[in-house]
Amino acid sequence: MRAERTNTRRNTTTKAAPVHRLPEMAHHPVPEVALLRALGSLGPYVALRNHDVVAHLATGGDVDLFVPDPEDAERRLVAELGAPAYVARRSYVTGLFYEWGNVDLLPSLEWRGAKYLDGTTVLDERVLSPSGIPRPRVAHEALVSWFSSLLWGGFFKPRYRDVILEAVREDGDELARVLRAAVGKRWGNRLWLCASQGEPEESELWANRLRRALLRRALARTPLQTVAGRLRFYVAEVRLHLNPPLPWLAVLGPDGSGKSTLLAGLREQWP
Repeated sequence: MRAERTNTRRNTTTKAAPVHRLPEMAHHPVPEVALLRALGSLGPYVALRNHDVVAHLATGGDVDLFVPDPEDAERRLVAELGAPAYVARRSYVTGLFYEWGNVDLLPSLEWRGAKYLDGTTVLDERVLSPSGIPRPRVAHEALVSWFSSLLWGGFFKPRYRDVILEAVREDGDELARVLRAAVGKRWGNRLWLCASQGEPEESELWANRLRRALLRRALARTPLQTVAGRLRFYVAEVRLHLNPPLPWLAVLGPDGSGKSTLLAGLREQWP
């Protein structure tokens, strides 16, 4: 009897659990005419990256706009595009989330209150992209693209490697200048060297040291403004955590289960 039970268990096969697929999200077309009209109503601004904004939004990306007055820009965009689904306000960005895409309004180019690029210079030296959207000169775009992920996330985004190398070739003197202005001569020269050698991804190893160098440089240059900016950052973050505009998601699992791999893959998929 015991043997029969053993054989029965051995011969029993377990059916695979059914796979449940999430339904595809509804596609909401980008309101091209209204969006371009809204952008045309803004004062001085630049699209920091991805200058063909309509095409980029249509592929699921977002748009980063540097604007000196984000409150005025928000009013003008809402007047043309309607109210967004929700708005996320942080000290360094106002995010307008529509069903068809996200528009981020940045009043300064900074990391936690420490500015790494002068916004007035960016606006004064902006140029028109082939799509007719104002964009930064290539050295400024390269710095913003490079520092955004490096300072905030501690990683290098390979998709921005080309614009950094383009800046080395076509706007090298200005790129070297803004690097040294941001993090000082020592680290600016080191970043310039790795970029000129075609290896800007090396900078990922220095993220924490670059943050400290940027903070020291900003405190030496504009101490009161930098301290006030850092206070605004932390106050805004506390408010956002206490009253988030959308649910928080957490990736949980034991060591080695693939959490970091999953997040790394998501970073590459998202703009």
